[in-house]
Amino acid sequence: MRGNNDPDSYFNAEKKVFIQKIENALNEKSSTAITSIEEIVMNIMKDEEIESIDVTITNIDEIITITLTYEGKLINPITSETTREMDKIDGDAEYSPILGYNRAYINVPM
Repeated sequence: MRGNNDPDSYFNAEKKVFIQKIENALNEKSSTAITSIEEIVMNIMKDEEIESIDVTITNIDEIITITLTYEGKLINPITSETTREMDKIDGDAEYSPILGYNRAYINVPM
């Protein structure tokens, strides 16, 4: 949420345990994935009208998907640098505008 620079404030104990499990599973891939997420969030927040970003993390078939959903202008927050970084860990990043919501996806194989 704009103005809140403390990401820990969004996570209860259960969510922190889930995030830790994902980070442990990713091992050397986690820093690249987190850097890519930070870059996407910074690009989204360049739009002054965007107040918040909904982040969903799933683990299906050994692929961790981080979905960032936000309202606002149809801007693609994924840069060529994000794509290059994700290629290093056999992951990918996608953007999809759906029914007034924008979604950016980061997919990381475990």
